[in-house]
Amino acid sequence: MRPRSMTGFGRGEAVLDERSWTVEIRTVNHRFLDQKVVIPRAFTGLEERIKKTVAAHQDRGRVDILLTLHGKSSGGPLLTVDMELARQYHACLRELADEFGLGPRIQLTELLQQREIISMQEQSPDLDKEWPLVEQAVISALDECAAMREQEGLSLKKDLGERLDTFAAIVADIEKNIPEVVKLRQQELEKRVNKLLDGMEKFVESYNKLVQGFAESTRFDKTSKTVGLFQGNSAIRAAATALKDALILTAAKSGKTIGSFGLELQRDGTIKLDKSKLEDMLKENTQQVEDFFRGTNGRDGAFNRLESAIFDIKTSSNGIMKSLAKNLDDDATRLQEQQKASQKRLDDRYSIMARKFAAYDAVIGRLNSQGDALAAMIDAELAQKK
Repeated sequence: MRPRSMTGFGRGEAVLDERSWTVEIRTVNHRFLDQKVVIPRAFTGLEERIKKTVAAHQDRGRVDILLTLHGKSSGGPLLTVDMELARQYHACLRELADEFGLGPRIQLTELLQQREIISMQEQSPDLDKEWPLVEQAVISALDECAAMREQEGLSLKKDLGERLDTFAAIVADIEKNIPEVVKLRQQELEKRVNKLLDGMEKFVESYNKLVQGFAESTRFDKTSKTVGLFQGNSAIRAAATALKDALILTAAKSGKTIGSFGLELQRDGTIKLDKSKLEDMLKENTQQVEDFFRGTNGRDGAFNRLESAIFDIKTSSNGIMKSLAKNLDDDATRLQEQQKASQKRLDDRYSIMARKFAAYDAVIGRLNSQGDALAAMIDAELAQKK
């Protein structure tokens, strides 16, 4: 079967005696067969026959059909004279002329002024007699349109063939380069996986430092009798638990344990990374790994939960760190106030002691003066006795 374009044009003509029919058909693409027929009004009764003829040649598409009739039997209007009415008008005009003494001669123009005398009537053509001529013109136009569509179809086939050849060459080139492309993609993927694993190592290291910091601040060593700054503080322990729950709850939601993703929870609350297990999980189910760490909607993954937990601990207005910082500030304020009070008491006691010592110095000075005077008197007395 030859390919046909949906776009085409055809012109057909049929002549008989002194009349002729001209048919022009234009077609464009359409899902269904949609026909529009333009024909002289007197021949609209032929429209359905025309559509059936077109449907026998055209399966689908939008089809515009223009029919034009030329010649004497063109189906135009016909002028007729009502002689009986004209005689009555003429008799009435003569009677008026005799009555009023007017000239007896009546002009033709006076009769033509009466519109009812000459009237226009539409012809009623014989449709069955006219149809063979119309059908001949329609089929001629359809044949010419089909020839144009076939010619256009051959052009499209040639163009499509050239495009397919080009496409086949591209496919062959792609197939030729597939091994190299796959190799490059594997290398790129390995780099990305290694980068991801390095990032996970840094994450685990940072996480463990944070957990160990919490443990250090709350520890109590009986041997060395070393006490952490927040020893016995349940809020700090709750913060460490919140971090651990962020990982465990996320894994539980996916129906797996954190060990499935290469994370092993230690007794001291830290985690250990098994890079080989995480790498295997990445190869087997990349999406599940992403869902665990980032979440299915970007909000409920392990990283998001940890970020939220750390925010609550560190930044939230009612967070643990802010509460502890406020307590430390309050303690520091109280210590400063106590220091000032103690200093004032020391200053007061020093002032009192200074006054007492000053009085002692005065008494001692006076006693020394009197002692010196007595010693001088004694020395003078001894000198006289000699």
